Amino acid sequence: MAKEVIYKDLDLTFDVNPLTGDISTKTGIDAIRQSLRNILLYNIFEKPYFTELDIGLRSLLFENKKNGFVNYLKKRIIILTKTLEPRVTVNDVIVKSGTDSNAVVVTVYYTPKETQTKDTLEFFLGKYNG
Repeated sequence: MAKEVIYKDLDLTFDVNPLTGDISTKTGIDAIRQSLRNILLYNIFEKPYFTELDIGLRSLLFENKKNGFVNYLKKRIIILTKTLEPRVTVNDVIVKSGTDSNAVVVTVYYTPKETQTKDTLEFFLGKYNG
């Protein structure tokens, strides 16, 4: 009989569990979503000795959005997700960028390897106009 794998990561909001007094955890798909979100937000030198881990979403917000910007981001996200998050298989990445505004919307379609249920993470970075 196969043993069910439970993903468990620290909750990076560092909330305290009121029952145990310990730092709360994220489990299952929430742990994976938190990890993917963090991968998208990595900046250069954030992980010592691993300067190639930078996706650079924040730094690219104010760059010219032409000449392969979307393709560069898509490839970079796929490579780093494969490298840093072995719990998932990336099915597709959609990057939408407005040329007139400094905003990027990234949608990652992925499948956790243990559950084989498809999931989506959508991430918005930029000025909110709502």
